Amino acid sequence: MNRSIHKIIDEQIKRWELGKLQTTPLAQTTNVITISRESGSRGKEVAQKLAEQTGFDLFHHEVLEAMIETSKN
Repeated sequence: MNRSIHKIIDEQIKRWELGKLQTTPLAQTTNVITISRESGSRGKEVAQKLAEQTGFDLFHHEVLEAMIETSKN
């Protein structure tokens, strides 16, 4: 069975393209929940209980703002 050089090249290009698709990592996602701290909303208590139940980390807004500033540099 004789294959033309063009057919061989096409097959190799397809293999490379498939390899790229298979080795490309998926974007990592991060789950985030934000809670209003409006006066009387008991947002801090809700956030603490939610963090306990879900195992999520609880960050004060000032810490988040500092993290954002650090990541910009």
